[in-house]
Amino acid sequence: MGIEFDGMVRIIEQKDVISRRRQIVERLKSKILITPNNIPACVYPIVEFIHTVKPDYIIANDRGGRLTALATGVLYQELYGELPTRDRMILFKRMSKRMPREEMREKLRADVNRMLSESENPRLLVIDDYVNFGRTKRLVNRAISELSQGRIKVFYGVMRGVGADVSADKLSLAGTSWRNRSDIIGVSYANNSHIAERVGSERALHCRREIVENARNFARRIAKERIET
Repeated sequence: MGIEFDGMVRIIEQKDVISRRRQIVERLKSKILITPNNIPACVYPIVEFIHTVKPDYIIANDRGGRLTALATGVLYQELYGELPTRDRMILFKRMSKRMPREEMREKLRADVNRMLSESENPRLLVIDDYVNFGRTKRLVNRAISELSQGRIKVFYGVMRGVGADVSADKLSLAGTSWRNRSDIIGVSYANNSHIAERVGSERALHCRREIVENARNFARRIAKERIET
């Protein structure tokens, strides 16, 4: 009884620690909020990374990643023209830490096979809003590594409040004004499936227009600064 009781106490304490950590993360995120107004500045480091490294493929993850990708794509086009990826596009996938390992593999299999058929050692950039504890990143890395036998090099572009980076370290701590809001993001996953469904709402359209306009304005400021310096 004593051993069982001690074990139960440890489990409860571990759950309390995890719960407290999540509460701290959520409080910090609420203080570092990304909106359609400041997202161009936040994704600018990702744009510069794409221009320098020229990844062969880019995948935007989950719902929120779509808006991050939109800002990235528009800003890149304004500054440098077409994306340097092989298909000149940003792909979209829902890759979640809640996915079973085998489901993750099957979801990525066709994409990995296509990448390997077009390049010996392709470089893949995954764009996401933020990283909390890194579980999704580990699952994606493992699935791609296993499917490609290590031939695909994966980078991550994630928000970090005042900017972005490609390290995808844990606790990137960036909240977004559209988090879990399908009516703003414009995409939902009905019945917890992994198939995206369009949400045609005025709020989603307005948000996208704001992001596009602000990305273009930001690009003009950057271009002007480059000329002046």
